[in-house]
Amino acid sequence: MIIEIQNRNKELLIYDENQNVFDEEISNYIFKEITKFDYELSELIKNPDFTSTKIKIKKPTNFIFPLSSYQNDITAYNKMRSNIGERLFCIFNEINNKFELKPFQKKGSQFLLDKEKNFKILADDMGLGKTVQAALSVGVGFSNMKFSRVLIVVPNHLVFNWIKEFETWAPNLKIGPAIPNKPINEEAWRVCLNSLQVIVTSYEKIKTLPNELKNFKFDLVIADEAQRVKNAGSDVTESFANLKSSETWLLTGTPVENSKEDMITLLKLSSKTGANDSFKSKELGFIRSYTSQFLLRRIKEDVLDDLPEVNLVEKTIELSETQRSTYQQIIEDYKKSNNKMNPLQVFNLLRKTCDYDEATLTSSKASEIIQIVNKIIQNNEKVVIFSYTLEPLRIIQRLLPKNVSCGVLTGEIDLEKREEIKSNFQYKGNIDILLATAQVAGTGATFTRANHVIFFNEWWNPALNAQARDRIVRIGQEKECYVYKFYTKDTVEQRLKELLEQKTELFNEIVEKLNDESFIKEVIE
Repeated sequence: MIIEIQNRNKELLIYDENQNVFDEEISNYIFKEITKFDYELSELIKNPDFTSTKIKIKKPTNFIFPLSSYQNDITAYNKMRSNIGERLFCIFNEINNKFELKPFQKKGSQFLLDKEKNFKILADDMGLGKTVQAALSVGVGFSNMKFSRVLIVVPNHLVFNWIKEFETWAPNLKIGPAIPNKPINEEAWRVCLNSLQVIVTSYEKIKTLPNELKNFKFDLVIADEAQRVKNAGSDVTESFANLKSSETWLLTGTPVENSKEDMITLLKLSSKTGANDSFKSKELGFIRSYTSQFLLRRIKEDVLDDLPEVNLVEKTIELSETQRSTYQQIIEDYKKSNNKMNPLQVFNLLRKTCDYDEATLTSSKASEIIQIVNKIIQNNEKVVIFSYTLEPLRIIQRLLPKNVSCGVLTGEIDLEKREEIKSNFQYKGNIDILLATAQVAGTGATFTRANHVIFFNEWWNPALNAQARDRIVRIGQEKECYVYKFYTKDTVEQRLKELLEQKTELFNEIVEKLNDESFIKEVIE
């Protein structure tokens, strides 16, 4: 059974396999009710001009009728839809935003498929669809017989996200994860290599590749979140550099122009760039100019004119009585120690106390956030709440009203369960609030179902915070967005924020100063 969707003048027309068009009422009904479907997708065929797609469905019901018989029979259609599922919903739900590539994305695909260069860096701003551009380009490469075996290396929590993108953009390819446990490591890799066209693995797993794979030459190796391989001498960078491939693509939303050494390390990942250690003595201008031949970067402001307004809401709040008491006690203990206590340890204790009191788990931030969340839910909107530590998320979860549906994404949850939670939030829409650690959900995911982001706390790297924010501020977002940040009054939290603003310090400089006792004392006192 095949359904064909055609995009004509921005209107979607749905046909059955006999080219009978569904009328507008039935078409609209499909889009509204498709979330309840449960189906098996066997094939998805795209038209090269991106105007139509055909979806072949296997065994949608036990009482299969020609789709045309549902033309004017909602009751019969309801029976059919009770047996069709989530992935089809994803295709329909995102077809306007995702299936029809934007012009800059088509250009990105052309860049990746350029035959003149075997090394490319796609450095688009976060939220511009680097994964989509890469997945589609890989599919085209296979159809042109350019590729026969591709390895994609990603952060651990993005393995299944990549597989889902291929289900939409290159569904005919045999793709699977290679994230085996140590006892079956060698055999699992051998099976993947013999049975899959596209293998998705993590940065952690390439450090323990079996010998036979170390010598295998892929047609293409892709590094997602490629800032993970910018540090010369790290185990991950060395392991990635040792992978053998005819072509290499690096994807990163973090600008690569910040550090000359980082850029040189990226270029040296492939011998095809011509970069070598002599580049370290070159001027930064030369490095940037040299890199430009391999790099394509676009930012949201330049290529998107339809993103909604983003409102930043910053609130300075008082510590609770118990938090303030604990906070003062930490300061007094530090002073009584005659500076024998580790200043960095004291700093971290004070920062944690700004979030919550460890003994009583009281939190002025949590109380404020619950009030905001209640208003968001009353407006039938959704929210993602980020924290860099686990306990604040647990506190919020305990304080939420019982009738509010909540999902939690942390490193304690296995990868398959995470994907289920993401899908329930983004596609099915049956989760109102998503609580997530920024390390797990701050990159690679799409949460445009929400238009509110709350930071319980922030990391002092603006790029990481921006990555988390851009889970909702990205292609596909249609609502006005709100970003909430909280700072506790008369604490290290507010003081450090002021210092950062006054001195416009780079993150790396701040990290170095966190090991500087005089700097810590300045913040504490």
